[in-house]
Amino acid sequence: MPIRATLDWSWELLGPDEQSALAQLTVFEGSFSLDAAEAVLSLAELWPVDAVQALVDKSLVRRLDEARFDLLSSVQAYAAEKLTALGQRADAEGRHGLHFAKLGTHAAVAALNVHGGVARRQALAQELGNLEAACRRAVASGDSAVAVATLEAAGAVLALQGPFQTWASLADSVAAMTHPPQERARVARLLGDALHAVGQGTRADAAYEEALALDEAAGNRAGAAQARYARANRACYANRLNEAQADYEAALELLRLAPDRVQEGLVRGSLGELLRMQGRLSEALPYVQQALAIHREVGNRRAEAVVLVFFANAALVEGRMEEAAARYEEALDAARALNNRHIEAMALFNLSVVCAETGAIERGHALAEQALRLHREIGNRRSEGLALRSEEHTSELQSPCNLVC
Repeated sequence: MPIRATLDWSWELLGPDEQSALAQLTVFEGSFSLDAAEAVLSLAELWPVDAVQALVDKSLVRRLDEARFDLLSSVQAYAAEKLTALGQRADAEGRHGLHFAKLGTHAAVAALNVHGGVARRQALAQELGNLEAACRRAVASGDSAVAVATLEAAGAVLALQGPFQTWASLADSVAAMTHPPQERARVARLLGDALHAVGQGTRADAAYEEALALDEAAGNRAGAAQARYARANRACYANRLNEAQADYEAALELLRLAPDRVQEGLVRGSLGELLRMQGRLSEALPYVQQALAIHREVGNRRAEAVVLVFFANAALVEGRMEEAAARYEEALDAARALNNRHIEAMALFNLSVVCAETGAIERGHALAEQALRLHREIGNRRSEGLALRSEEHTSELQSPCNLVC
């Protein structure tokens, strides 16, 4: 029997609520949890959990594990047509957007960088398809609140694993919307982060300038500290080190007035890396040690992994090759445990530099190729260029990739 006829037959065997539930479930992009199904499904009589179970029993919904479900592509396409025919698409997509916008609230995003954040990031990564879909739908419908929140949540995943171009595309579309005044600075910061990731430095600078001006005009010290920190990172990557240092120091002063331990740890660590880049290691160490203490205090595992790269970079530049290699290997393990492909690629590249300096040319070339492949997969064009240069000059000591949070 042709697939369409089989699906028609299965559809006719469903009760009205089961039909509605199956149709509404097509608003999910990829897999979904029971909690999400409960938030999205609106049924006359059946409880959402019972409806999902009934559809599992009829082999129309697939159970992936104890917590996640999805639809086969053929069922997804068929039931999506039914959702439109039932006239329920707009309402179901609206409930879907509101549910996933909760993952992008200030509290939810802040929770990614404290104790328990690794597990929360892993759970968030499972929702990337849903976050992207919710964001694009919110842009299309003009729902600023949902668009901004889902962009921030999606960005928290894409910043680690890419693809960066998807992040930038989402950010561009959200930034083109009309937003209430209190959200405009947040949108500009999010746009700047995504543009920085894809190497659009001039546009990223403009976005951060806009965010800083808006935050300062509103008297938002916490926001201004974030904007100065982001602007400093951009300047650091562009080798405008004096500008970067001034912004890092200004951000620390703002954080003294509007305390945020997570943000303070990030700024201190990045300022330490900048000082190391300037050859001022003795001045850099206190900042990095303070940053490491703060990261461990609050439970920011992602930032703690970055500090490992700092110590490895310092050892490499000072010629302590055995220590540098061990530190980079440690950073690689941490990055892979966190599924942080950005830091993984950086550590691979820097480890290839150690190999080149110690005469392990073949291994160095292989590591540089791995780094290049990762940079391309996540869309990190700037670091892709560094990896290409390393491939061309594997026998020469290159500068390690400088890494700020």
